[in-house]
Amino acid sequence: MVAAGIIPQLVKMRGTETVEVREHASAVLANLGLAQGGKGNKRAIVHAGAIQPRVELLSDSSITVQKHAACTL
Repeated sequence: MVAAGIIPQLVKMRGTETVEVREHASAVLANLGLAQGGKGNKRAIVHAGAIQPRVELLSDSSITVQKHAACTL
């Protein structure tokens, strides 16, 4: 998934008004970052510009989005 360029697309989804989309996109980013041997994934997440959007999602209206954003960081 990372090699296919999914991370920038997931980062863009943070701006959607649909809570479920934000929740799922945040969950995928968190899982990619936490995956065993995910150091390359973490680098890709940083290079995609995901850090500031994740910080912003810490104050999202959805607790689930907040939790996944925190896990990504």
